[in-house]
Amino acid sequence: MHFRILHDDKGGVLISAMLIVSLVASIVLLLFSQAMGMQRQMFNQSIRLQGYYAHLGIEQMAAHQLQKLWAESPSNFSLLDEIESADIQGMNISYRLSDASSCINLNALDTEGLGIPNMLDENQMRNMLNQTLIEFSNRDTLIDSLFDWLDSDNQMRTNGAENIYYLSQHDPYLPANTWLASIDELSLIRGFMREHIEALSQLFCTLPSNIQPQINVHSLNESNYEVITLLSDGKIDNNGALSIIRGNASNRLSMIERSLGQARGRTETFNPFGTQSNFISLITFISFDNQEQSIESLFELEGDGSVTLKHRAFGGI
Repeated sequence: MHFRILHDDKGGVLISAMLIVSLVASIVLLLFSQAMGMQRQMFNQSIRLQGYYAHLGIEQMAAHQLQKLWAESPSNFSLLDEIESADIQGMNISYRLSDASSCINLNALDTEGLGIPNMLDENQMRNMLNQTLIEFSNRDTLIDSLFDWLDSDNQMRTNGAENIYYLSQHDPYLPANTWLASIDELSLIRGFMREHIEALSQLFCTLPSNIQPQINVHSLNESNYEVITLLSDGKIDNNGALSIIRGNASNRLSMIERSLGQARGRTETFNPFGTQSNFISLITFISFDNQEQSIESLFELEGDGSVTLKHRAFGGI
C-alpha cells in the first residue's frame, strides 16, 4: 500500500520528526542521569562500607586500650578525651574516645514517677534543661516535647508534641516514646534545631539505660564543669564548680560532698558523684568528597575491667 504525502503536510511531518528526536533525547538523558545516580549511590555505599569496617577496627583497638588503662589504675580509672585523625585511601578518618560518665543521661528521666533514687524526676530534669537552654525563648516547647518523646503514653504536655503533631509533618512519622538512641535524635523532636543540640551536648548525653550513673569527677574539666552545678540541686554555683575543677584533683570528690552535706559511702540517697567511669563513648568521623558520616559506639566498663559493647549508632550529614 502506498501513501501520498501532500505538500501541505510536510511541515507537520517535520514537526513530528523533531518531537520524536526530542523525546528520544530526553529519554536517553533520563536513563543516563539514572545510571549516573545509581553509580554514585553504589560509590557512596562503598565509602560507607569502608568507613564501617574502619570503625570496627577502631572499636577493637579502643576496647584493648580501655582494658590496659583500667589495669593500670583499677580503683581510680578516668579518661580524658582522646582524638586521633588519619587519611586512608582518600578518606579522612578521625575518632574521639571520651568518658560518657561525665554527662547527664537524658534517658534517666523518671517518666513513670517511680521515685528510684538514681533516676531523675521531671522537676529535676526540667530545672537542669531550663538552666542549659536559658538563652532560647522556646525552651518550654523543647522540654515538654522531649518529655513527650521519652514517655510511653500519648498524653501531650502543655507545650509538647505527640502523634498528631508528628503525623501532620510533610514526611510523617511517630514519636519513639522510649529512650533516645543518640543525642542527634533530638533533631526529630518538635522545636529542636542544631543550636539547641549543640547547647545540650556539652553537658548531656544518651546512655542505653534509664538510670543516671555516677559522674566521674576526674573526667570533668573546664568545658563541662557545669554538670556539678546542675546535679547539686543549687548547692554549688558555677563559680564554686569551676573552683573545684581548678583545685587539687584528688580533693574534688570530698569538696563536692562537703558542699552537698554528704558523707562518703552514704547509701540511703543516690550520690551523683564518684571516681569511677561506667561508660565510654567512641565516635568515628569519616569524610570523603564533601560527605560526612559518623558512627558512635558505647562501651560499658565492668568492675573487673572487662569491656562490653552496649550500643552502636550510625549517622551522617
